Amino acid sequence: LDEARLAMSEDINLEKFVPLKNPLTKERTHLRRSLLPGALYTAKSNLKYLDSVSIFEVGSVFFPDLSNQLPDEPQRLSLLMSGLRDIRSWIDGSGENYDFFDLKGVLESFFSSLHIDGVEWIKSKDLPFHPGFSSKMILNNKTIGFAGELHPKIREYFELPDQTFCIAEINLDILIELAGQDHQMELISSFSPIFEDLSVVVDSTLAVENVTSFILETGKPLLTEISLFDVYEGEQVDSGKRSLSYSLTFQAKDRTLTDREVEKIRNKILKKLAEKFNATLRM
Repeated sequence: LDEARLAMSEDINLEKFVPLKNPLTKERTHLRRSLLPGALYTAKSNLKYLDSVSIFEVGSVFFPDLSNQLPDEPQRLSLLMSGLRDIRSWIDGSGENYDFFDLKGVLESFFSSLHIDGVEWIKSKDLPFHPGFSSKMILNNKTIGFAGELHPKIREYFELPDQTFCIAEINLDILIELAGQDHQMELISSFSPIFEDLSVVVDSTLAVENVTSFILETGKPLLTEISLFDVYEGEQVDSGKRSLSYSLTFQAKDRTLTDREVEKIRNKILKKLAEKFNATLRM
């Protein structure tokens, strides 16, 4: 089965799958438990003619339910991005490919549009993802899905091109339940924001998402947005350290902020980072 390939295994426990009484082919004897194989095959077909693909699917997966005659049919959302991030142009021929952070940005925008806050990104080593570029998404202490770059060996199993495949699968039932709640519109400020960059040096073993969420929480309510734009490890920082560079947006709803107010918040952030993570300002 294709789902055995996702686990890099030749064997699979068919008792965990829902069998078909009258399968059309011998390769399709059981119902799927994941949308990812279908996404990979779709990408493979399209990349024969295109430089990139960005696709999604909403559909049911199937699990045996011993207490019921019918199987459990939860809804899933799958996403796949692979190939050139931008179209080819004579102006810029660099042609960078999609990576994990492109996928993460799409998902964060999706969650925001549904008014779903508090999704935690925790490093994961689960297959079929590359152990260095994958995360599980936690919401209200529940795992709602996984996202990451496809493991190179699994890419070979599916005979895919030698390039990065960013994939995700999410429990759509949980998202629909949360997104169905009423939400109060927030006032849009008519006062100009102030933009600043901040670079800090932390231990290389420290999870980036922990630092990012801590900065945002410390700077609230006047720190309204934070975006990580660079991660650096090299000669310019000590061994075992990494530099994290952020773009910060400060804005008030009732007034134009002064440079002094922003400096006060910035100093507070640096002080709390030093206390919490032993972080230092990168000059």
